[in-house]
Amino acid sequence: MSEAAGVLFHCSETAIEDFTFLLDRYKENPSFLTQKEVRDILKNLSEAYQNAGKPDKANEVLQRLV
Repeated sequence: MSEAAGVLFHCSETAIEDFTFLLDRYKENPSFLTQKEVRDILKNLSEAYQNAGKPDKANEVLQRLV
């Protein structure tokens, strides 16, 4: 893995943690995020999984948008 790829992977893993935290908060308190924010977070979470080399998880997240 190149250095740039390693950095992207690390950033993606951090983003996955952050987006997951926000969605967990939303589950506890639905007024925490708007529906638009939830959709945006899910799209970004899917992209982060894709960048982290986890296409199955990326597709799983996209299914939640349907």
